[in-house]
Amino acid sequence: MSETALFAREFLRSPLRTASLIPSSARLVERLIAAVPERGEPVVVELGPGTGPATEAIQRKLAGRGRHIAVELNERLATHLVQRFPRAEIVTASAWDLPSVLADRGVRTADMVVSSLPWSAFTGPHGGTLVPKIASLLSESGVYTQFTYTFAHWPFSCSSVIVACG
Repeated sequence: MSETALFAREFLRSPLRTASLIPSSARLVERLIAAVPERGEPVVVELGPGTGPATEAIQRKLAGRGRHIAVELNERLATHLVQRFPRAEIVTASAWDLPSVLADRGVRTADMVVSSLPWSAFTGPHGGTLVPKIASLLSESGVYTQFTYTFAHWPFSCSSVIVACG
């Protein structure tokens, strides 16, 4: 099954969790990962990797350096990622579990968090606390980039948003 077909299938199973019918484009991914450190041994955390377009770009940019921890809620997508990216640490979990995911791996802070989480992750009664939770796990010079879709009149129109903090 192709990456696009797998992603589309998972979108159709749970559109609010997957939030897009197709994986992120190469152009979007390059903007999203632009701040991945080019030297040293950085810890890069990826939230919502889907089928892995950003995962692939992060792996290429790290070129064997540092650690890449990718947190994917969807079990089928996580299994696909494990097979495709053996050098990345793929974890089937929620972004809400990020503190324990990192602690379980002996990681105190991340140098970068790259997120493709759907907008629905940031809504609801506790949604406003997710960004501060992620930010609390960044190193002093850490960077957080977020890409998400916002839907105006589901499913007819959408826009994308990229936010970078650091």
